Parts: sequence; structure tokens; C-alpha cells
Amino acid sequence: MDRGITTATIATVGKVCSDIAVKCLGAYLYVIYAFSFDTAQGVGLKSLLVLIIADFVTGVAASWQTGEEIKSAKIFRTVIKLIIYFSFIALGHMVEQSVPLLSGFIDETILAFLAITELISNIENFGKLGYGIPKRMLKKLKDLRDEQ
Repeated sequence: MDRGITTATIATVGKVCSDIAVKCLGAYLYVIYAFSFDTAQGVGLKSLLVLIIADFVTGVAASWQTGEEIKSAKIFRTVIKLIIYFSFIALGHMVEQSVPLLSGFIDETILAFLAITELISNIENFGKLGYGIPKRMLKKLKDLRDEQ
């Protein structure tokens, strides 16, 4: 790699990160994150994000494999899913903060439900790609998700 490009890139990133507006924006976003989510659930939130991205990738691959048309509306649906899922988790966390008796299980339950839903979707997409899927395990996961 060219040293000039590397040096220029490092200098540009340094200038952007030293800008007060960027620092303020970063601090603002962190405060929103810390207020809206249980920071102890960082790994769970990242895992859900990875499951959603994997669902998107396997869904596109499955559509391509089966010859189904890939529409931009379906791609946009993933963005909407991210917003709704994480809003749902944030709302659960805020309920826990406002009603101390409920503390400790609402946002965890929501996160678990959403993660299981994404796992099921990924498994189904792998089936569409032609890989064998454990139908009994899939049924157990669906039962766990749908249990009332």
C-alpha cells in the first residue's frame, strides 16, 4: 500500500476526530444509548444486530438461489426492523426504569424473543439455500418463541 495514502488517511481521520462538533455528536449519541439501553446488555444488543445482518444476508442469498426477485422494499424492511427492534428494547428498558418492581426482566425478555425470532429466520433461510435444517429444533424454537 502507498505510504502517502496511509499518511493522508490518518491525518484526515485525526482532523475529523479533533473537530468539536464530531466530539459533541459522539457524546450526545452515547448519552442517548446509555439512557435508552441497559449498558450491561451490550453483548446481547450486538448479538441481535449480528443476527439481523445475518438474516438480511441469508435472505438475499435465499432469494437469489430460488430465483425470487430482490426488491428494494424488502431491503428497506431490514432498516425498519432495526429501528423497531431497538426501539422496542429501549422502551422495555425505560419501563424498567420507571417501575422499579419490574426491573431486570422486561428488556431481557424482549431481547431474547427478538434474538430467537432472528435465529428462526436464519435457519429457514439456510433451508431455502438447500442446506439441511433440523426440523425438530426449528419446531422447538418456534414453540419457545410462541409460548404464552
